[in-house]
This record gives sequence, structure tokens and C-alpha cells, in this order.
Amino acid sequence: MELREININAFESNVKCEYYIDENDSILKIDVSGTYRQGSSGNIDAYKIYTGIVAYFFWIEPQCILVDLSKLEYTWGNTMLKVLNLMTHVGRNNYEKNTPIAFVVSPKNEKAISSLLQIPNNKLPNYYFYESSQALEYLVQKLNS
Repeated sequence: MELREININAFESNVKCEYYIDENDSILKIDVSGTYRQGSSGNIDAYKIYTGIVAYFFWIEPQCILVDLSKLEYTWGNTMLKVLNLMTHVGRNNYEKNTPIAFVVSPKNEKAISSLLQIPNNKLPNYYFYESSQALEYLVQKLNS
């Protein structure tokens, strides 16, 4: 059997992710921008977001995660659920599965995300925000409770 090298970064994606951590290594923030391709064409875009967050989560071990999607153009594609349900998939125990997470959305993606999550009346859960500062405040409250 012969093995071949694989590299997720070798795939083309118009999605860009930038990673930030606070001074206490408590809150990992990911700024996502660009255009998520529609349907299965966007799978690699979702995997780029997902794998980056997972890598930094296990490296830094923050207590909270803030995913800012406000600059991401997203209209549809089911693989985005991996990002939105991130800790359910990667948490190794109940503590990690319950890691506080907040998302920032915008008109560029809010309706598509609501639809993907199958939320009645497009009312996103209380950990979705329109401003990064609101999401950060929410996570700081979670840290202090």
C-alpha cells in the first residue's frame, strides 16, 4: 500500500480566517470573511473554518470561543453545520462539549444560518449576536459566572 500526502490548505477557498486570543488565553476569537461557495462546492470552505477553530482550540485550550461570521457571504451549504455545532462534534467530554461559544452574524448570512439551523421565525438562539462587542460581553459574563 502506498500513502500519499494530503493537505487541506492546498484546496482553493475564498474564505479567510484570522485568529485572536485574549491576554489570559481564555477567549479564542475567529474572524471569518470572504465568500462561502454554495452547496457542496462550499464544503472545503466550511472545513477550512472548522479545522482552524479545532486546531486553535486544542492548542490554546481557551474557555470560550467567539466566531465572527459578520463579514462572511453565506447563502447555503449544509457543511456549515459543522461550524455552527462545533463543540458537539469535537468536545472530548462534557466540559468541552459545553464550552461557551458565541457567533456574530450579519445580513450577509443571517437568513441562511437561520434556515440551516431550522429555526422557526428566524429567531436565532441567545448566543448569536449582530455585534462582536455584544458577543464578547456575553462570553465574559459566562467566564465570570
